[in-house]
Amino acid sequence: NDIPALVQEGQVSEILIAIPDLPPAELRRIFDICSKTPARVKLVPSFSSFVSPNTDVNGRVRNIDVNDLLRREEVGLI
Repeated sequence: NDIPALVQEGQVSEILIAIPDLPPAELRRIFDICSKTPARVKLVPSFSSFVSPNTDVNGRVRNIDVNDLLRREEVGLI
């Protein structure tokens, strides 16, 4: 709940959520708090996704997608 104040005081422009196994409800709660700030909110994937020798760390950090909040595979409609 201190996130908005910390963002304002520290002039934070980007928030990285780096807890890959976070339950969806907790991720949504944190995301809701963070999205009330002007900072961009991004998700850092699990450590195992960085193990590849040619992995670009900056290319793996990404915006939070609705599927991250639901923690399920996307279902396509025919």
